[in-house]
Amino acid sequence: MIYTSPPVSNVLDTTPTTGEQDRSLPVLQLLACSFAATLLWGVACAQFLHYLLHVQRMPNHSKPILFLVRSSFGRYVLYSNQTGKTIHIWIASTVHSVLMTTGIWKLIDASAHSVEIRLEVPPIELLVSFILRTVVTVSTEAYFSLRLYRLGGFRKRISFFLLPLLLLQIVGGLVYLVYINEKSRRYTIIKVLQMAIIAASGAADIVICIAKSAQLWRRYLSSQQSGAQIERRLDIIVRKSIFLSLNTGSWTAVISIVVLILLITQPHSSLYLAISFLIAPLQCITFLASISFLYSVRRHRNESPATTSNNGDNTFDSRSADPVPISENHPSSRTAQEGHIRMTNVLHLPKQSQDISSVGLHVVGNSGDVHRQPT
Repeated sequence: MIYTSPPVSNVLDTTPTTGEQDRSLPVLQLLACSFAATLLWGVACAQFLHYLLHVQRMPNHSKPILFLVRSSFGRYVLYSNQTGKTIHIWIASTVHSVLMTTGIWKLIDASAHSVEIRLEVPPIELLVSFILRTVVTVSTEAYFSLRLYRLGGFRKRISFFLLPLLLLQIVGGLVYLVYINEKSRRYTIIKVLQMAIIAASGAADIVICIAKSAQLWRRYLSSQQSGAQIERRLDIIVRKSIFLSLNTGSWTAVISIVVLILLITQPHSSLYLAISFLIAPLQCITFLASISFLYSVRRHRNESPATTSNNGDNTFDSRSADPVPISENHPSSRTAQEGHIRMTNVLHLPKQSQDISSVGLHVVGNSGDVHRQPT
C-alpha cells in the first residue's frame, strides 16, 4: 500500500469559497459597529431621560391623541398615547442593544482563534434582536407617516406611499419570526428575509427624510419672511435642527443608503448586518429628537404674547411645528390694524375732549370699529 500526500496547492489554498464568504464576517468590523451602536444607545438613554424630566411635563402632552383617518373604506380612529409610544420604543431599543451585545460576544467566543466570525448558525440573540430592530423602525416610521398625513397637501400623498413599505416590514418581520423558530432554519433564507426588511426600511427612511427636510425648509423660509421676535426664536431652533440633522431623520437615511449599497455591490458579504446594528438606536434618537424639537418650538411659542390671540388660540398649528402665519393682507389682520388706528386717533383727541364725562367709547361687533359717543 503506497501512501500519497495530497497536493500542496490544495493544502495551502485557504481562500474561502462563495458559500463561506456568504457566512463570514470580520471580527474588527463587527466589534466597531457594535461599539458604535452601544454608544448611540447611550445617547438615546440621555434623550429619554430629558423627555421624562422636561417634555412629559408639558400641558396636555400625555393625553391620548386620536387620529381620524378618512378613506374610501370608511373612517378609522387610531389611538395613540405619545408617552406610551416613547416608552415602548426606548424599551425595544434597549432590549435590542442587550441582545445584540450578547449575541456578538457569543460569536467572538466561538471564533476566538479566527479573524472571521462564522455565521452558519447565528446565535438566537442576534436573530431576536433583528425583530426588535424592526419593531423600533416600524414604530418610528409610522409616527412620522401619521405626522405627514396630518399636515395634509402633498405630504398626505407621501404618507400613502409609505404605507406599503410599512406593511412589507410588518409582514416580513412576522415571516422572519416564524422561520427562526424552525429547527431546520437555513442562514440563506434568513439573510434574504433580512435583506427585504432592511431594503423596505431604508426606502421609507429616505422618503421620510426628504419630506421632513422640505417641511423644515418651508418653516425656515416662512420665518425669514416675518420679522416677529417669536419667528426669530423659531428660526434659531430650526437652523439648529437642520444642522444637527436630528429632526429630519437624515442619519437613519444615510445608514440605510449605505446598507442598500452594500446589499447591491457585495451580496455575498454580511457586512450589511453589522452596519444595520446602528439603525435601531438611531431610530430611537430620531424619534426622541423630533419630540424635543416640537417641545422647544411650543415652549418658545407659548412664552411670546404675540402668538396668542384674544381667545387664547395659538396662531400656529399645535399639531405640528408648521406655522400658520397671518399675513398683512389677511382680513383679520387688516381689521386689527384699522381698530388700532381708530383707537389711537380717539386717544389722541384734544385734552378737553378726553374727559371721561364728555367722551364715551364702545366697540360695536367683532370688526374692531370704535365709535365715539358724547354723553
